[in-house]
Amino acid sequence: MALMFSRVARNFIRNGYFPTDEVTLARALQFFEPVSSGSVRILDPCAGEGSALAELKHHLGARHTEACAIEFDEERAAQAAQ
Repeated sequence: MALMFSRVARNFIRNGYFPTDEVTLARALQFFEPVSSGSVRILDPCAGEGSALAELKHHLGARHTEACAIEFDEERAAQAAQ
C-alpha cells in the first residue's frame, strides 16, 4: 500500500476541485471589459459549480455573453447547469 500526502489525498477525494476564491476572481475580472455590442463566448474547462463562470458572464454582460462549461464531477456539473 502506497502512502499519500494529505494534500494529495484531499485532492483525490474531491476530484481536483478547488473553487476560485473571491479575491482571485475579483483580480481576474479586472482584465475583462464589459461587452457593449456584439457577442462573446467564454469557456471554463474546469467549471466546478459554475460560480466563477457565472460571475464572469454577469461582469461581461449576460445579454451579450454565451457561457460554456465543462465539469468532470456529475453533481458539480448539475449545479453549474443551473
